[in-house]
Amino acid sequence: MYNVVDSIFAGQISTEALAAMGLCFPIFFIIIALSPGFGTAVSVLVGNALGAKEIRKSECNAQQALGFGFCISIILMLVGVFASKPLLQFIGGEGEVLRLALEYIQIIYWGALAFIIFSFCNNILTAHGDSKPFRNMLVLGFFLNLILDPLFLYGGFGIPAMGFKGIALATVVIESITALFLFGLCLHRGYFGIFRLKHVIPKPKFIQEMLIQGIPASLNMLMVAFGFFVTNYFVKDFGNEAIAMFGVTTRIEQIILLPTIGISVAVSAIVAQNNGAGNIERIKETLRIGSLWGLYLIIPASIIMALGGKWWMGIFSDDSAVIALGITYLWIMLTTEWSYVIGGIYIGALQAMKKPFLGFIAPLLRIVLGRLVFFSVCIYVLHLGLNSLWWSIVILNTIVTVFAIWYTRRAISRMG
Repeated sequence: MYNVVDSIFAGQISTEALAAMGLCFPIFFIIIALSPGFGTAVSVLVGNALGAKEIRKSECNAQQALGFGFCISIILMLVGVFASKPLLQFIGGEGEVLRLALEYIQIIYWGALAFIIFSFCNNILTAHGDSKPFRNMLVLGFFLNLILDPLFLYGGFGIPAMGFKGIALATVVIESITALFLFGLCLHRGYFGIFRLKHVIPKPKFIQEMLIQGIPASLNMLMVAFGFFVTNYFVKDFGNEAIAMFGVTTRIEQIILLPTIGISVAVSAIVAQNNGAGNIERIKETLRIGSLWGLYLIIPASIIMALGGKWWMGIFSDDSAVIALGITYLWIMLTTEWSYVIGGIYIGALQAMKKPFLGFIAPLLRIVLGRLVFFSVCIYVLHLGLNSLWWSIVILNTIVTVFAIWYTRRAISRMG
């Protein structure tokens, strides 16, 4: 909903602003990828230590995670500032769209530290089964965004009108507030143990564990981000309306998938503790219940997404071409939303069991290699239209999800 509000205000500026936000999404997703990617590693390390009753180790892992997060955020800032323009140009950014996209994304990258600390502290809380504070801050952040977006965009109360870049600044301000609150809460509840700055400096052993667990999870998300690059590269040939449509429909899908992502996070947290405790039957039970609830949520939500396509698209744009393209896209995606849910649950469970390799391989095959091959064949060999890209995604998602289910069940059976 946070991103949806941003897109609505961008759409009020112009179709170019909406297209700029669509172009920014894959680059913005790099932060989104590294934050929960290494955040997953934090949750796994803290959760497994808790399950094994190694409380002091869980506290040390939590403190070390903060120092690791600071280092990652500095790297992200530098990458974002210097690499944004060539990346945006590669996926079709030019003229006014490119100018607006650069305004937006460079402000976002200056807030990388807030995104990382926000994510890491949330994963520490989640590993303890303490998920309500994160929920509360997300709700508060959403309502703050409703206030700050128009305030920074149009100005008022002594604040100058900032235009499109005001939307990005509102995001950074709210994420910073959230990061400070969650850090203070972890500190107050004793999840860091006896907090000392010298304990925050990452030690070689912790760095090694974070990289082993975090790189596959981060690459998983980065492959998703690169998948957006690949898709935008092919979509740009169909015009700004297609680029704007893809940016909007991606956010609509986010709304539909959010509750099921919550299920996946819960499954990972529970599996991590039970893996630490050696309780294999509980892991199996968690996967079964998580999958059922994921399907209960996603099937009706997907139907609502498709049936309400015209209304959804109308929220973001009054461009009839953008709306028509979006309606078709949402009907096609109705057939594959389930695969995101089930695949996420099973891959997340593997990561929680300290078997993160599939988390990298699956998106590499589905998003990067698969889309490059399928899209190229559809567009350059068979000369099919835009919709062939979406049907390619459906086929790839189904193949990879079925493999993920088989691979995870095989890994669990070997543990027994």
